[in-house]
Amino acid sequence: MAATHGRSGVIQISAVGVGQLTSWSISETVDEVDATPMAASAKVYLAGLSDGTVSVDCFWDASDAGQEDIRDALAAGSSITVNIYPSGSTSAGAYRYTGTVTITQCEVTGDVGGAITTKFTGRGTMTLGTVS
Repeated sequence: MAATHGRSGVIQISAVGVGQLTSWSISETVDEVDATPMAASAKVYLAGLSDGTVSVDCFWDASDAGQEDIRDALAAGSSITVNIYPSGSTSAGAYRYTGTVTITQCEVTGDVGGAITTKFTGRGTMTLGTVS
């Protein structure tokens, strides 16, 4: 697969697009479980539980339905379905990450030299697949 430019990415919360998107990231980890027995000559590790963090950065838009859905999920303490389309295509065969995410943080930032931005962060694992 050839390189894909990041400028076309699309994020949907359920089926609602998130507007004013500037960047996104997915971080995946697996717990490292030490299973080293006594008298071993080297450490032994087992893979534990997987975990993930999803971050979405946008220009702040209080009237955007996608951003509002994320803020509502944070306030309610509920999980949301997140779909990330790295190439921007939502057509059949396009790659997408999908998963259930619990929003854990919303940060809004403004300064004299730029537009107001917002960053949403959530926890949950994402799965890479294709749109059917």
